[in-house]
Amino acid sequence: MPFHPVTYDLDVALKAYSIQSLKSPVFEKLVILLGHFHRELALFGALGTYIAHSGLEYLLTETSVLAERFLHGKHYNRCSRVHQVTALALERSLFERFLASECIDDKARLLLSINALPPEKEVQKEFAMSDEFKRMSEAYEKFFHRVIKLVS
Repeated sequence: MPFHPVTYDLDVALKAYSIQSLKSPVFEKLVILLGHFHRELALFGALGTYIAHSGLEYLLTETSVLAERFLHGKHYNRCSRVHQVTALALERSLFERFLASECIDDKARLLLSINALPPEKEVQKEFAMSDEFKRMSEAYEKFFHRVIKLVS
């Protein structure tokens, strides 16, 4: 029995759900889905709940990085930006911990090379293909997986 998926915005989907339930046998093969926007808001809400339980939301509000309840998926633009900034800050903190704890040959020179990269894609690709960068990337990936195992 084939089903027919349709995607609607939230307001239209709510009306479609009620019509589907009222006209039960007629629309039983219709699968009503929410659009990408609302699925992304739901994801932001889920991530916000996870972050709130970790104490990170308290830290972000106390340091005035964000106003209260921004992580719960109600304000799309703000949630998107806050989640990106939070992910970047956490990744940067993890990378700094990696550099402090791992034996990387000549860390200072590597950081200077990364920070001095020009915006030209060709130069960045050339640097990313270097043996030095590949070794550092592999070591960071191993470090990342060790941290994930410790946390979970």
